[in-house]
Amino acid sequence: MLLQWIQLASFALETLTPNSFAIISYSCIQDSHRLPCDGALGHCVKNSNGSEGGFVANTARINLSTAYLGKTASVCEEAQVFGQAQVFGNAKISGNAWVFGHAQVYEDAQVFGKSEVFGEAQIFGKAQIFGKSRIFGEAWISGNTQVFDSARICDLAMLFGSPLIFEEAKIYGDSLVSGNARIHGKAQIFDDARISGQAEIFDQAEVSGTAEVFESPQIYGQAQVFDYAQVYGQAQVYENALIYQRAQVHGVASIHGTTQILKRTQINLGNLSSGILEININNQLNEAIFCQKTPLSQKVIFQNDKGVTIKSNLKNNLQYIIKQAGSCLKKIQNLEYNPLQDDCSICLRNFLEMNFLVFTSCEHFFCQPCFNELPNCSCPLCRKEIEKDLTLQVEITEEFLKNKIISDL
Repeated sequence: MLLQWIQLASFALETLTPNSFAIISYSCIQDSHRLPCDGALGHCVKNSNGSEGGFVANTARINLSTAYLGKTASVCEEAQVFGQAQVFGNAKISGNAWVFGHAQVYEDAQVFGKSEVFGEAQIFGKAQIFGKSRIFGEAWISGNTQVFDSARICDLAMLFGSPLIFEEAKIYGDSLVSGNARIHGKAQIFDDARISGQAEIFDQAEVSGTAEVFESPQIYGQAQVFDYAQVYGQAQVYENALIYQRAQVHGVASIHGTTQILKRTQINLGNLSSGILEININNQLNEAIFCQKTPLSQKVIFQNDKGVTIKSNLKNNLQYIIKQAGSCLKKIQNLEYNPLQDDCSICLRNFLEMNFLVFTSCEHFFCQPCFNELPNCSCPLCRKEIEKDLTLQVEITEEFLKNKIISDL
């Protein structure tokens, strides 16, 4: 019998880790009513500088010759802390998580599952890192942030507030994610991008450069927002749409297809009382301003900073307005100051000598006075019926006309 007890004791000592003993000691936990590691066997450790450390479960690993464990922190289950990592405050490392390098986990933060925190990353506040997520570089994660599944946060990225980062999302560079934002799928946020509010970015969408996405928009599909672009309000950007340079998309606009919104374009719909503007023109909107103010009885205005303004009385089919305005702007850029070319077919004056034009549904220009005098609703050029509600009124500044004429001469 004595021999059996000796053999059992020998086996127990062989199976214990070097930094653990089969004792239950909770002197390192200030709150005697809260047992660390769910009451698992373990002990309180001492750091290499002689200070009292926190609780380490028997099954966990910590290299106390280089790592540091604060008095009220704990390392549980099969978690490992090594390198020059620091875990302090009420932080808890558990599951199969690894914390190493120069990483710091503190305050009430938790790292668990099979996640890894390393490099010079800092996890604090009430942040939770779990699943198979990896945090590294000099990333800062705080607040009530949750990072899980196979998400990656690295470089100088900062997360705070209550964002959720999950699935295979990646956040890196100097990007910042805050508020209640949700980043998931295979979405990527990088460079100096800023995501906040209740924004949601998913699928294979990318936000980069110094782009800003805030309030409650959605960006998904393979859409990209970059450079100095801004997307906010309740806007939706998806499929293969591109928003970039200094473009702004907000309100309740829906941008999709292969549409490109660029330079200083502004799409601002405010609060539409009915419907959503959908832009799917597979075209470029370049340095334009498109705005819709309530009530819907007001005219829609589309203009650019080159001196071209387009107005429409159409109230319902906003999709049509965007498409026609894009065609109209393109044709205006192609106008030439040549005799017998690009003239009004009624008065024969060149369009570049006029400030006010009409662009019909059949995509022909007329000077406004001539159009107003048309006896019927048929186009003099193609004989197609002209729907006056679908015509666009075009106003061109003298400066634009002068520059265009000089460039053509």
